[in-house]
Amino acid sequence: MTAPNPDDDVTRLESLRGLDEGELEVLEMPSPPSTSDDFQQLGPLDDDDERLGGSDGRYSDSPGMVRQAGRSAIPTKDLYGFKTMIIVHSDSIHGIGVAVCRCPGAPTVDQQLLRYGGLFPASPDDPSTAFTLQGLEHRAVDDVVCKTSAQSYMRKLRRCTEPQEPRLAPNRYHELNLVSRQYTAVQNIIDFGFATQTLEDWADPPSGGLVWKCVVCPRKTADFNNLPRKWEVDPEEWRLFVSMCYDGNFSGDHTISRCPGNNVPFFPGTGFFNHPDTVEEHMKHAVDDKALKRIIPDLDKEDRPCHQHKAAATVGKNKSRVVDIKGIGSWACSRHGCLCANGTNNFDLGEAAHPVDLSLSTAFEHTITKQIRRVQLLYDIWCRYGVHLRKRFQYSGLEWPEFRELLQGVGVWHIYGHVFECYRRFAPIYSPRAGIVDGEILETLWALLNSILQSCRGMSLAAREEKINMHMNDVNHGKIIRMVETLVRKHRKFSQELHERNLHCQRLALSCDEGDMERWERERVKMEVQRMRDPYSADDFWPDIVDQGPEPKDTEARLIEEENRSDRDTAVVSVVVASLGLEEEALKMQSRGDRWGTSANDRRTAAIARSRFNNRRQKANRDMAVALGDVPDSDLLVSRLSKLLPEDEWDDENLVAHPYNLRPFAEYRPVDLPSARPEVGRRKEGTTDAERRAVNAELELRIARLDFRIRKIMEGAVDQAQSYRLQLRQNKSKGKNSNNYLARKRAWLHTREQNKDVRVHAAMYNHGVQRLARLFWEDDEESQQRKAALLAKYRPLRPEDIQCTTATYDMYNNTRTRGKFKLPWFWRVGRRHLDTMEVDDAPEEVDDETFIGDFFRTRWINARCSYVRCEEEVYMLEGEMQTCFLGYSALANAWKGRHVKLPAVPMEGVDQYAGLRAHALEMMHAWLDLAAKAKTAFNAEVENIISSDL
Repeated sequence: MTAPNPDDDVTRLESLRGLDEGELEVLEMPSPPSTSDDFQQLGPLDDDDERLGGSDGRYSDSPGMVRQAGRSAIPTKDLYGFKTMIIVHSDSIHGIGVAVCRCPGAPTVDQQLLRYGGLFPASPDDPSTAFTLQGLEHRAVDDVVCKTSAQSYMRKLRRCTEPQEPRLAPNRYHELNLVSRQYTAVQNIIDFGFATQTLEDWADPPSGGLVWKCVVCPRKTADFNNLPRKWEVDPEEWRLFVSMCYDGNFSGDHTISRCPGNNVPFFPGTGFFNHPDTVEEHMKHAVDDKALKRIIPDLDKEDRPCHQHKAAATVGKNKSRVVDIKGIGSWACSRHGCLCANGTNNFDLGEAAHPVDLSLSTAFEHTITKQIRRVQLLYDIWCRYGVHLRKRFQYSGLEWPEFRELLQGVGVWHIYGHVFECYRRFAPIYSPRAGIVDGEILETLWALLNSILQSCRGMSLAAREEKINMHMNDVNHGKIIRMVETLVRKHRKFSQELHERNLHCQRLALSCDEGDMERWERERVKMEVQRMRDPYSADDFWPDIVDQGPEPKDTEARLIEEENRSDRDTAVVSVVVASLGLEEEALKMQSRGDRWGTSANDRRTAAIARSRFNNRRQKANRDMAVALGDVPDSDLLVSRLSKLLPEDEWDDENLVAHPYNLRPFAEYRPVDLPSARPEVGRRKEGTTDAERRAVNAELELRIARLDFRIRKIMEGAVDQAQSYRLQLRQNKSKGKNSNNYLARKRAWLHTREQNKDVRVHAAMYNHGVQRLARLFWEDDEESQQRKAALLAKYRPLRPEDIQCTTATYDMYNNTRTRGKFKLPWFWRVGRRHLDTMEVDDAPEEVDDETFIGDFFRTRWINARCSYVRCEEEVYMLEGEMQTCFLGYSALANAWKGRHVKLPAVPMEGVDQYAGLRAHALEMMHAWLDLAAKAKTAFNAEVENIISSDL
């Protein structure tokens, strides 16, 4: 088969076939291709090309088989002699001859490509590369859904073009980067309605104008209003409320650009980041807490201490010659997860306060309208950030909106990393009329964005911000169009939880006096109002009757940090911590008794657990031998649970020879600890510095664990007493035919589990007390007094101490208590501080009725707050159904207004605005469809929640 002749009539364009010979004489036709013509350049080499040896872009002189469908390097001319253009499509890269009109008055080349060919040129003047609009749309979807980088996407196209040898396909990576940014900017202009305006009335997008904003949060502006009519006229409508949360992400770092001049943004400040000029101007006058302290010397005179929050204080604080941005942070709607317009900032050096202040101020401008009366702000370190927030706004020249109520809080996950007092001051559960908000929704959004943040490290600053804006906008848009399902699901969930929390309150009420509950409810309401004005007022509401003591993890962290700062040659604390953890694990394995490993599956599970435990035990013993010296296992004391009650499953002589072929009793093998070593290693004479530090470390760790065990015993004992009273006695039955038989059976099983938990904690506590007595190596008088005080405080538990009856914990039943209510002795352990204890001191007592009363008061108030927050959540969700429907309708009305503002359709001629009209109507009906869907779904969930008079 021969190649077609360009002079043949069959190859002429359709528009040329009707011309006569005279007209053809003046028509300039390009010359046909020849062997002297070159081939299209392949473009820059990427990493794959370098590994494959690269290419010079020219064809080989050696003969070969002609490849079909252009599957080879692309020539510069096609069969007709037209100059070929590289066309990048969604599935491959093509070389196609393109002819453009050069007549006077003809559109420019780029306009012709867009208008007639659907091609987006890589450059406006004489482009050699163009991208199909379908390919660019495919690229955008592939980016936001699959998180594919531009380099990976171009490699994929080159491989689809030349499967056998991808390096022969042209590489248009740089062009793809540029055109993708341009296409995204144009698409944003179209999506947000700015393209649907005439050139005569053209207005650039305002600050934050290219962001999908939450349609549920109440907001009223010139072009958007989702407030129900009743809300605007009701001064007591507390659902005019916005909740915002903040979090930082230090995975979004950025390297210093080699060519700062290439940093040219498209529509800066219209997305989630503020305009660079605005940020620069703010930083000139920004004031942080250190600068504020220089202005106000006694600024922190009344500050309440919390933890150092090393994650926020140290992450990103190291200066680098390579990295100029260490991370990002964002404000988001904490109820619906939509990121705020202009609410994202960069961190140049650590999680500083002044960038957060600016992003909060600008987020207020786009989120808080004058109708909003109540705001909730949540931040992981609010106890540090929010203390002087208003003063920083004042001295930084930022405007603070006037709110009737400001609720402050810390996310429910991060608050457990704070001191105990921060929980009562900033836990969202005590925030009135705020519903159920965890303040951690940004953690889920970071999980989506982290997959693209690393690919943004080497971009220009403008390209990086536009990339992050694109993905954040996609997150917001996805949440907006799926909001109907979200609200319905949450309403069903919390309606069910409301019933369960109400039952829990009713069960607690059976153990409390009616007068006390009425008084506690009045105190709770008053506390929430005062706490809203001053979070530290909660310290007066929750008296410190019980000394909580440090958690074991906090003690471990403190000891390890102190040892690191002391710069010791031998680290012993981490070794002691690991061995103590293994000892507790061995005791828990022993508590399973002879019932562990009876079936085939259980035997296999037990064998694997014992093998893994023994491997870790041997490693820990080796580490301890390196730190303190080697001691044979035969000289070490074995950790063993002792029986406390007859029903205890452990410490059985029959366990000495197990009938199954398992690793023999790994949990009964010794774990090397200072308290397990012979006594000679714990005397003052002859001990090394490492041995003394190891003994002191184990002593402090033992004390923290003993306090922890006592708290668990106290909680378990009260829960068990309530189970006896509220479940067993409420479900009395006779015979298996009774309706309450199954409920009573489940209650017994639950109570037995609670009973075993208490017994296990008590046995582990007694084991810790035995080891505590072996950890005193100093013989001076002060040390001996401290030893006596500790052994007097932590004395062994007896069987009668943990035997639980309803009479033990029923302080309201005077018939049983005879007016002398008295708790077991271990309830008094936490009522004083160890460092002030002396042997001859009289006990600093709080009477038992007050103590257990405060215990029940705390549990009842917490349960009541949990119920009230859930009740508020259901009520707020019903209001959010209305604002969601009105939000969809408002977006539809906005597109309808854009359609109306377009010039009228001309009586004759071409309607140059026909595409804009069609697009406006399409978007209007898309939002109307969502509004109709919302109305149907919401009314099915809550009867007549979306009415005609809304």
